[in-house]
Amino acid sequence: MPIERWDEDTIEHIESPPAPRLSSDRDDVVVDRDDGNGGDVLAGIDSQDISKYRSLLSDGSFTREELGKCYALSEAQVAALATPARPSAASVAAELAELAQLRRSNPREYWLEQNQRRERELLQRQDEAKADAPARRADGQAEGSLKRIDEELAAIAERRRTDRIGYMKDDQLQAHERELLEQKAQATETARAQEQITGILDNVENRSQFEADFDALPAESLQAVRVELGRPVEASPVRIPTAADLERFKSTPEGRECAELWGKDAPRKLGILRERIARMESEAAWNWFDSLSSQDARAVILALSGG
Repeated sequence: MPIERWDEDTIEHIESPPAPRLSSDRDDVVVDRDDGNGGDVLAGIDSQDISKYRSLLSDGSFTREELGKCYALSEAQVAALATPARPSAASVAAELAELAQLRRSNPREYWLEQNQRRERELLQRQDEAKADAPARRADGQAEGSLKRIDEELAAIAERRRTDRIGYMKDDQLQAHERELLEQKAQATETARAQEQITGILDNVENRSQFEADFDALPAESLQAVRVELGRPVEASPVRIPTAADLERFKSTPEGRECAELWGKDAPRKLGILRERIARMESEAAWNWFDSLSSQDARAVILALSGG
């Protein structure tokens, strides 16, 4: 849906760059080589030997048992060598971003069957990777970081309570406490942003496609959106929209649905939404939002406005 700045009613769109060359055959592949204890079972084998062993297995020169005996390899090493290489998460995301850019810049080419088939394959790989990964790794990291910081701050607080003089004389400890407080603020913002993003993803039409389009934004735009999602929602906006502002917002299906959901609180919620969007100061992010479907735009609007 169109996003308005406070001082103008429309936003100019950025011209799309030429269609990128799709790179469906990538070299950066990864294989599950975990030894079960966090180690790499192939870590001691030269990369050229790894390629040779895989070739011997794939062309039928050796069975798994024969390869293990001939080159003194363990069962775990042979199993890792026999595991087909798969594209890395980074390469999958990069290729999906290329397809997303192609959809915007050259729809005719994007809808060719070969590109549609490739996109389906990539989205399936992305979904499979997420299913195999620990649930919400980023969330877990943020929670673990906060727990560690809180434990250290609690220990310092106890020192301050039981040995105030010693605490006051310990400049190094006080400096560390300030560092921990800054880290806690950052970790809290990260956890809040991740929670907001999860809420959005749970309510969009196509989760994988939404993520691919979002990740295709320029790095500075991604950072601007994430920083804003990490902020707490204000109790009230600096400026309340006018009745005309609200009517324009309700001219789209998603705007009308959100306004009905908000009821009498609609002017305040819209004011919060517009101020948060304005703070991003990213034309690319605004145009990305403008391109969202009604359902996806609704999910983002509710996240930014506080529900």
